Amino acid sequence: KIKDTIYYLPLLVEPDETKPEGFKFHVSGVCMIKIPYRSGKLVWDQLEQLDTSLYYRKNGFDMPFGAAILDNTVESNPVSGDGYIYIYGYASKPNAPCRDLVVARVLPEKFEIIDQWRFYNGTEWTHEIADAAPLLSHVSCELSVSPILEGADRGKYLAVFMYDVNSGYVAYSIGETPYGPFEPIHKVFYASEQDRDPRIYTYNAKAHPHLSAPNGLLVSYNVNTFSDLLNASDGTIYHPRFIRLVRIHEE
Repeated sequence: KIKDTIYYLPLLVEPDETKPEGFKFHVSGVCMIKIPYRSGKLVWDQLEQLDTSLYYRKNGFDMPFGAAILDNTVESNPVSGDGYIYIYGYASKPNAPCRDLVVARVLPEKFEIIDQWRFYNGTEWTHEIADAAPLLSHVSCELSVSPILEGADRGKYLAVFMYDVNSGYVAYSIGETPYGPFEPIHKVFYASEQDRDPRIYTYNAKAHPHLSAPNGLLVSYNVNTFSDLLNASDGTIYHPRFIRLVRIHEE
C-alpha cells in the first residue's frame, strides 16, 4: 500500500493444453494492478490494470518480478529503512535445477513508473532488467523478505521460501541488506503433506510479519496436486498451511 492505493504485481497466466496435467498454463508477462483504498475499503470499481516490462525472457531464460515486495521505508522499518520499496523476482535458467533470487528497487512515489526502477547487478543499481544478478539460490516462485526489528540480527533481513520451489522444505536465509549478501540457507520445517500421495506437492512458503504474534513469525506454505481428479475428490488438499518460526536462542 502506497498512500491511498494498493498495488499487486500478478503473473499473466494463459492456458496451454500442451503442458502436463496440473501445469496446463504458461506465463506471458507481469502486470500491475492498482486499487484505491478509502475509509478502510478497497474501491473495486476503480481497479486499473497496467502493462509492465517486468518479465524478462530470452533463450529459455525467464525472470519475472513480483515474487515478493518489501516496503523498506522508515515508516515501515524504523530500524534500517532506507526509503525504497524492494521488488523481488526469480531467475530460471534453462535446464538448471533451482531458481535464483533477483531484486529491483524504486522510491514509493515512482512505483508506477517502471523506467524509474533500478535492478541490482551485484555491485550497483542499473536501468536494465537483464543486468539483475542472482542474490540467493534455491528460492521459490513466491517468498518473503522482511526486516528483522529485534534480537541478535536486528537491522538485517529475513528471506523465507520453499527450498527449490516444491521440495517440501521451508527454509530461510538472513541478509545484511535487502539485496544481500545472504548467509547460508537453513531448512527448518518439512511439509509432509506431499508424503500422502506422489501427486501432492508443497510450494511457495512465505512469512507474514503483519499477522504474527510476538512469540514467533507466522509462515504459510501452499499445498496442491498434479491431479485434477484428486483435487476435485479431496478438499483437504488444496489450501494453505501455517507454521510459526521461533528463535530459540541468541548468539
